[in-house]
Amino acid sequence: MRESISNSGIDPNRIDRRAKSVIGRLRSAGFDAWIVGGAVRDLLLGRQPKDFDVATDALPEEICSVFQRARVVGRRFKIVHVQHGRHVTEVATYRTSHDKDQAKVTSNFEEMRGQARVVSTDGVILRDNAWGNQQEDALRRDFTINAFYYDPFNEELIDFCGGYADLKSQSLRLIGNPEARLIEDPVRILRALRISAKLGLSIERQTARAIRACKDMIEKVSPRRKYDECVKLLMNGHAEKSWRLAEDFALIDLLFPTSSRRNSTLIDKALQNTDLRVAENRPVTFAFLLSVVYFSEYQLAFERQDEAEGFEYRHAQAGNHALNELRSAMAIPRYASLFARDVWALQARLESVKRPNKTLALERFRAGYDLLHLRAEVGSAEQALRDWWQEFQDSSDHCPAPHSRRRRHARTPYRHRRTGTH
Repeated sequence: MRESISNSGIDPNRIDRRAKSVIGRLRSAGFDAWIVGGAVRDLLLGRQPKDFDVATDALPEEICSVFQRARVVGRRFKIVHVQHGRHVTEVATYRTSHDKDQAKVTSNFEEMRGQARVVSTDGVILRDNAWGNQQEDALRRDFTINAFYYDPFNEELIDFCGGYADLKSQSLRLIGNPEARLIEDPVRILRALRISAKLGLSIERQTARAIRACKDMIEKVSPRRKYDECVKLLMNGHAEKSWRLAEDFALIDLLFPTSSRRNSTLIDKALQNTDLRVAENRPVTFAFLLSVVYFSEYQLAFERQDEAEGFEYRHAQAGNHALNELRSAMAIPRYASLFARDVWALQARLESVKRPNKTLALERFRAGYDLLHLRAEVGSAEQALRDWWQEFQDSSDHCPAPHSRRRRHARTPYRHRRTGTH
């Protein structure tokens, strides 16, 4: 049921001027257009949205005819990017509800040609470009709190799915049949965890039951998309809460499979550290978190190798083993796998305290030291070793290596301190 809310409490001054301009030009051309989705939700919560998306009844080609700098992107879900300098506003055409247009079930990608809406034999949406009206568009969205439409000129809020009441009661609820909606797009499982952790919402009972019933559908998500969604899940400043929710729903082993026992205390420290860095606007990288999650796997695999083979061989074999465990679940970019290997290899260099100046100059030194720091906090590395390396970075004075009379004294380090990302 369509509900119009005129006193929503949204501050019109927080509306992005470029999104408002896009709406104004589309309406001047005779089309309907509204700010939609997560941006409206964040405004209702008093948060500043990261992006302002626009929904309209104009077809992609018609949108492009209104704006000189616009292009259609995507085949699975066609949207239009309208450019304002370096900024992009996403504009999507209203799509139809699921009951209006029965999609062709197919397992052959050749059969997708010419089809507006296609689902796989498992029920996963492969293509969704069947256009509809505003109400149909609302009903095909994922969560009730993401199905808002806001008019920045008349300051009117439209709610078709009861999302306004859900937001007031701090409840996260899927639109329609929860299991059917998760099967259509299993990524919604991860999206539910992310939104719940970020906004402090409780997952509604039927939605939670559906997540537990459909959790194995995560394996149907493409490896690359699963990686991207895990980045969003754990790099949004609420990594610890997101991880806890994933544990509660028995999703961790599906996302981060491992044949050995994880060092949960070390992972907890890394998640807390990641959230702290995000809160302080310091750089973070998902590759570092992966190196922590799979450090125990790497370490055990390294220790199984014959010492006679030498460090380089043992390191390479252990790294391959740990990363192959992860690759069984998601696609890992080359830079991320190289990053993790470098961080793992640095643990041996940091523990040996040989050639400290050379170690300090390595590209991944800071990330390697950060892992050593976390390990010292949970007791899997010597705190004296951590403190020595910290002092070595901070000071140009003579710093003798800890716990070793045999090792050569450290030379004066370079006059700089690395502040690289992790």
